[in-house]
Amino acid sequence: MGEVYFAITTKEEGLGCLKGIKNVVKQIHPDIAIVVDGEYPYICYENLNLLRCCLLVSDESGHSKNNIIERDVSVHLCQYIVLLKSKLLELEKNISLNVNRLYVNSPINVIPEFSYTQFEIRTNNSLKIIKEEIEKINNYFSIDLNYIIFFKIIDERKKYLLSESITLLKLVHKVNNGLGLTCKSVVVNSELDYLLSCNIDAIAIGIGIGGRTHTASEYLDTSNYDLSIFRLWVIVLGCLFNISDIEKSIEVVM
Repeated sequence: MGEVYFAITTKEEGLGCLKGIKNVVKQIHPDIAIVVDGEYPYICYENLNLLRCCLLVSDESGHSKNNIIERDVSVHLCQYIVLLKSKLLELEKNISLNVNRLYVNSPINVIPEFSYTQFEIRTNNSLKIIKEEIEKINNYFSIDLNYIIFFKIIDERKKYLLSESITLLKLVHKVNNGLGLTCKSVVVNSELDYLLSCNIDAIAIGIGIGGRTHTASEYLDTSNYDLSIFRLWVIVLGCLFNISDIEKSIEVVM
């Protein structure tokens, strides 16, 4: 029998860039990991190609240039994002572009010197192609529009799909069958992405029904908690004790 560790992670988003789950892997390096996240009863065992970037647009313009509107870095940063989104959609219809808060270093009626943001792209497409498109846009803003562009990739992960032959996934399917659950797999979970990229057998399991994820009004309905927590513990126990006929064991308990 192995050991079970419970970890609550922080500093996952933005410049935190998954410091929580990275620290878990560094200190524990688990053989198997179960991420408790997402909607019940969905499961997640694959990720998409991911690119996280930070971008700063800078300029030394002022009233003396007599073209205040055209040289507003905050406006041009917004135009950068719009252009990036349109180019990405040309490559892939369902591509995801998640933009962080746009920051401008000045109050109203003061022409800003720079504007800054972070963004994340998740895609089935080649990251090489995505990087080439971003480089073209950077060149357009720096060479054609004569802005100073500071661009940096702060995280990058490749697409990964957990094999159906992996013991963990077989166990999860057996538990779902024993509970009479028909579960579709969803893609994208930040912590899972990193675990899979480290070649750790990992899966994300939802335990509640919610909505408006990653917003200030995010909510979680706990009405299914009893069954969802039961499913989670059965999977954990199945991993620990290698229960071969987990479905019959569930029938006895139920």
